[in-house]
Amino acid sequence: MGCISDKQMRNDRKTIQLSQNDKLQSSQTVNQIIISIQQLVIKLQNIYTNIINKNQKIPEHYANLEPCKILQKLRENEFLSECEIKIIECKFRLILTQMKESINKASQMLLDFNQNNTLNQSNKKILLEIIMLYESTYINFFKYQENIEYKKFMQFIQSKCPKEENEQSFSQSSSANTFKCSFLTQDTLY
Repeated sequence: MGCISDKQMRNDRKTIQLSQNDKLQSSQTVNQIIISIQQLVIKLQNIYTNIINKNQKIPEHYANLEPCKILQKLRENEFLSECEIKIIECKFRLILTQMKESINKASQMLLDFNQNNTLNQSNKKILLEIIMLYESTYINFFKYQENIEYKKFMQFIQSKCPKEENEQSFSQSSSANTFKCSFLTQDTLY
């Protein structure tokens, strides 16, 4: 009986040690995610500061808007040239792509936490707050980007196809073969 309890005690110690190592590793990963998000938020703040400082006509309350909203306002009010806006947009895209990756890691950790209980409650709370604060920011930005690209594509199509021809083609048939547009051929569709 003594041998069995000694083996059991060693196994229990190993299990406890592995559990502690997992918790330590999870804690370190959470800290890396937090630091990463903080650095990205500082970069976003710097972009906002540069935008406001670049043109004194831009209202300061624009600094409170999400990236997609400030880009929309800058375009609507023509405070900056389209080229300047594109540069800002690229900076936002780079930062928000990195933020998306960090938030996805945080989400994965929370899923793993539910399976193996390696996160403490404070780290779980921090990850949830990060996700709640920033997930919608990058989602809205990428939706805005898709919307802009779609509008540009539609403008391109309308500029290449005479409007009357488009209307006739769509009203006669919805098939691609009857859509007569000089730049669209069977080869370019695939």
